[in-house]
Amino acid sequence: MKTRSSFQSFKHAFNGLMYVVRTQSNMQRCILLSLIVLLTGYILQLNTTELVLLCIPITFLLLTEMLNTAAETAIDLANGKAYHPLVKIIKDITAGAVLVALTGLGSVTFILYFDHLPEPIISYLEVIKHYAKYAMPPVIIAICAMVVTFSVKKGEDVFKSPAHHLED
Repeated sequence: MKTRSSFQSFKHAFNGLMYVVRTQSNMQRCILLSLIVLLTGYILQLNTTELVLLCIPITFLLLTEMLNTAAETAIDLANGKAYHPLVKIIKDITAGAVLVALTGLGSVTFILYFDHLPEPIISYLEVIKHYAKYAMPPVIIAICAMVVTFSVKKGEDVFKSPAHHLED
């Protein structure tokens, strides 16, 4: 087994990062969003600790996008471009991980920004907060109903385990 220098390892890691940045539009969007979040935090005069706290979900978002790309590339290599239901499930799961990371970033960003927003915006958000407790249950029910409806229209069994595809 050939040993690599630290420089060679860094070079390969940098090449991988540059590949994802150059070829993946979602990664480019994630980077742009991250810069906007940090710049807005700076404009809102977040302190150093708050800016560092923003960096944690940003890093997690970028990392999950890179892992999503790696997983999709490996699957395409192993499976070719042939369709298989398990390939779709794996790709959906890794994309879902990116969505979870994005949601986490949104949540942390909102929490950290809230105390730094101008008073008119905070007053408006307080009104929304008051009425949100009444609107949230119907919204959740509507979203669940749409997911089930669209899945049934496509002929999918939303309550079936992914393992059932192994029987095909």
